[in-house]
Amino acid sequence: MKLERISTIRLLAILLLIVFTATYWNHFNNGFHFDDSHTIVNNGYVKDLKYFKEYFTDGATQSSLPTNQSYRPIVTLSAAVDYYLAGNKLDPFYFHISTFLWVIFQGIMMFFLFRQVFRKLTDQFAADAVALFAVAWYVLHTANAESINYISARSDIISTALVVAALVVYQYTTGKKKLWALPIIVVGILTKPTSVMYVGMLFAYILLFEEKTDLSKLSVNTFKNGWSAFKKSIAVIVVCGIAFLFTRQMEPETWIAGGPSVYNYLITQPFVILRYFWTFFIPINLSADTDWTLVTSLADYRFIVGMLFLIALAASIIYCSKKEQLRPISFGLIWFIVALVPTSSIIPLAEVTNDHRMFYPFMGLTMAASWGFYLLLKPQLEKSSAVRSITMILGLIILAGNAYGTHQRNIIWSSDESLWRDVTIKSPNNGRGLMNYGLAKMRVGDYQSAIDYYTRAFSTEYGNHPYLSLNMAICQAASGNSELAQRYYEESIQKGAGYPDCHYFYAQWLMKKGDVSNARYHLTEVLRLSPGHENAKQLLDGLSVSADQALKQKETLAATNPSPENYLNLSLEYYRLKRFEDCIAECRKAIELKPDYAEAYNNICCAYNELNEPEKAIKACEKALELNPGYELAKNNLNWGKSLLKK
Repeated sequence: MKLERISTIRLLAILLLIVFTATYWNHFNNGFHFDDSHTIVNNGYVKDLKYFKEYFTDGATQSSLPTNQSYRPIVTLSAAVDYYLAGNKLDPFYFHISTFLWVIFQGIMMFFLFRQVFRKLTDQFAADAVALFAVAWYVLHTANAESINYISARSDIISTALVVAALVVYQYTTGKKKLWALPIIVVGILTKPTSVMYVGMLFAYILLFEEKTDLSKLSVNTFKNGWSAFKKSIAVIVVCGIAFLFTRQMEPETWIAGGPSVYNYLITQPFVILRYFWTFFIPINLSADTDWTLVTSLADYRFIVGMLFLIALAASIIYCSKKEQLRPISFGLIWFIVALVPTSSIIPLAEVTNDHRMFYPFMGLTMAASWGFYLLLKPQLEKSSAVRSITMILGLIILAGNAYGTHQRNIIWSSDESLWRDVTIKSPNNGRGLMNYGLAKMRVGDYQSAIDYYTRAFSTEYGNHPYLSLNMAICQAASGNSELAQRYYEESIQKGAGYPDCHYFYAQWLMKKGDVSNARYHLTEVLRLSPGHENAKQLLDGLSVSADQALKQKETLAATNPSPENYLNLSLEYYRLKRFEDCIAECRKAIELKPDYAEAYNNICCAYNELNEPEKAIKACEKALELNPGYELAKNNLNWGKSLLKK
């Protein structure tokens, strides 16, 4: 009988693997979306494994967009390996296969984690069956399709898998062998710093399952259990703390979280957490980019409802810790809330909520919900075969419903057009969604529709984003509206001093107009901001006019027609050639003719920065900003000078 049951579990596990593969069969050729553009597509560092060392020493290798550069060397390395295995091509199939295998690995680890807990509370077959159902629910869950389809979200997938694996190693080993979990979790932190929350999960595991603590009793015994759990966790706390601080130290200064207000973000998150919770049970209205807004007052019903939910959640955790049979529920709920701490607390991210953020915390909810349903039905399951049949049917309905929803979400993620159309329907006030759908329309030549969507986006909170002005510029250029294109290109650069793509696409347009010299300058700016911008390197290498020809043209023009603009253009050419003293000299000639020439002062600032003379650079940029207080590029270069001065 025992062998039969083991064989049944193995057969069901194989069947789950087949169903999981079939469910995701239509996603393997889905393209790159969203942040994939700057972390993979335009990131030259992932296209050559010779940068292996740099992945671990320079956070800038993670993205071609400075504001998004964070220290995640394992993610960058995994993308580079996928690119290599694809034959040095951007073939999404290989990237999806890689992610898919990590999910399978996590599912296996989850099964061992769950069954180790459940076997102490019920018979072996029931424990294994509930554990396998929990894994099936998780891997087929419709909301998790957002992470599995989104290639850049492999940071969540790999890090979550490693957190689970580290806890499994801790479970199945004794004595000093438990320390084998440490290198696993360190790799997890190097994948995504959120893995540091393993400390909280391990502490909760020890407290509930090893110390068997009743959290409702604040007694001497409770504090003893807490101290014992702390001592058992001390090595993990120290190592994880050091690893986390190391990742913070390695984070490029250019990275920004993106959120405007810590306070408003914090009071918004209780309701967001409630949304994640109900989405686990009812995974509908999923959106790649929501239009949820910040809560601005404690009187807002969303804050009140969210806080009531958190109080109920805390009460449930405490209540379930009283009885040994209920502790898996308590642990699962703790996992859910602890996993959300990095994204739902004091770090104000640009988006209030993201569906791919559910992948990590849902591991805990799966455990809690699966075990809770089992305990609820257990008395009847032991008495009635009819109840067992009904329970099996209900379980299959849950799994089949999620599998169907996942299959449909795979279709939504199949192209930019379908993905962003879905966003505009479900999140009509999301300016980025409107812009990206307009971008999809522009790619197929429907310029008027694209302009309409861009115009709608300008009326949202996203209206001041440089990429919106940039895409409008590209669309106007394609429509033949040269003056409007020029205006929006310049506007995008003013708004996005730290965004290299604004310079890159402007350079492309300038090249088409024959203004090769200015195009070369903006391509140089791209590579100054983002040295790994592969497309900019290729474009710069392919320019048809030689440096000597361009310089000769500018020198001749400045000599025959000595205007402030011609001196400024010549200074830009000298700057590109790293002749910084000559650049400064030409700018001063321009200022003699035009004393209020802010652009000339800005160029002087850049040149002095390159010469490592920050005091002079700061003085020049302060003058530029005195003349033009809204000059974003000068603000950026002023910050550059100040950072040099600190060094």
